[in-house]
Amino acid sequence: ANRDNNHAWEVAVDANGQGTAGLSNRAAKVYRRTFSAQASSLGACKSESDKVPGFLKSNTIRDVTAQYEPVTDIRLDEFPSAPAATGITLAPPAGMPAKFVYLAVFNGGEWRPMAWSQCQNGRATFKDMGRGILYLPVWSNGTEVAPAGAPFTVDDGGRMHVIPDSHRRGRCLDHVGSVSHHSCNARSGHATHQDARSGATRR
Repeated sequence: ANRDNNHAWEVAVDANGQGTAGLSNRAAKVYRRTFSAQASSLGACKSESDKVPGFLKSNTIRDVTAQYEPVTDIRLDEFPSAPAATGITLAPPAGMPAKFVYLAVFNGGEWRPMAWSQCQNGRATFKDMGRGILYLPVWSNGTEVAPAGAPFTVDDGGRMHVIPDSHRRGRCLDHVGSVSHHSCNARSGHATHQDARSGATRR
């Protein structure tokens, strides 16, 4: 069964940087801790003054989700014209920077950012996101998060479904919550890396 959880394991990689281990649950993201800095990481892209959440601040993690499960690229438009569209529909509150936007999953009783994107030309793109997962776009100041749009799911076919459904009556609550920081320590070894599964949360 899928549940909200984090997990880490060691994996031997080949000359092409490929390496997998059994993944019994679905995951929003699988990150590999590496010995060298990764240019594509948020830790490498942010400035010293940028406050970013949790493990995403590291510059020695690499996204390897696509090596473990089917993935989908998610594009969020800023203030989309369609009323029921999935996108960035809420401006950040005072004190919450708008440089980066995140996708969070409900994990351990709170919304935790698992992926990041810069807003460029009114659009944010999240590469290689896990399927069958409930996501919430959020802003973050490094310690707190605030919703940036409506929650949505990505089904097994890679299609996005906004929540709440505009054809049903319901109630939507805004929530600002804290972000728990966690880390996984990699053991030494020339051919061994540690992969960490984050946010196996389903609706």
